[in-house]
Amino acid sequence: MSNVKGSEAEVTDTVESLFAAESAEAIKIGGFPPYYNPTPGEEIYLEALYVDERDPEFVRFVCRALAPVMCATGSKKNGKDEPVEVLPGDRFCVSNYVSLPIDQLMGNPPIPVKIIVGDQVAVASDARKSRWEFQIVIPHKYRDLAMQRVARFIPQNVPGYTEALPPISVVHVAKGLPAAQVQTGNGDKGKGKKGLKSGEAEQGL
Repeated sequence: MSNVKGSEAEVTDTVESLFAAESAEAIKIGGFPPYYNPTPGEEIYLEALYVDERDPEFVRFVCRALAPVMCATGSKKNGKDEPVEVLPGDRFCVSNYVSLPIDQLMGNPPIPVKIIVGDQVAVASDARKSRWEFQIVIPHKYRDLAMQRVARFIPQNVPGYTEALPPISVVHVAKGLPAAQVQTGNGDKGKGKKGLKSGEAEQGL
């Protein structure tokens, strides 16, 4: 124990007592939550929590499931992944797809998100590569909050920037008109998503 006297010594005694366990218990920490593999036509509901960059070759978004979603665990590269159902409230990972910038919606409080999985399409600049198409939908009540967060990723005072480059994706606002959309930050890695057709406004989560 420290030689500090008086009230500081009492604080030290209190702290030491917290760790004076009679028996040791091992609790496993770390690891990665199950990861989601896109399936065309599938819809998943989630809250994006934070970006996990521990593995530079596999940057992922850690999300909280709002509805059951089928994911996988194990090594995807070695073909040893095992299917697992993630239940509401549990966490899972979504890969950092260029056409799915849900990190721009992250914050506290989290924004509920509905993701509609599209098809894999060829990349215009390289026909050997493909990318997934996604549609992002949020409840109308979170529209203003989403716009505030997305604005952080759009460079300011850069003449012609937003006009010259297409948006990476478009966030559709549920219970709103198709025109009430939030564009995520611009980038040169992908093209904008197709918007909802007239009369196809989402009805909310």
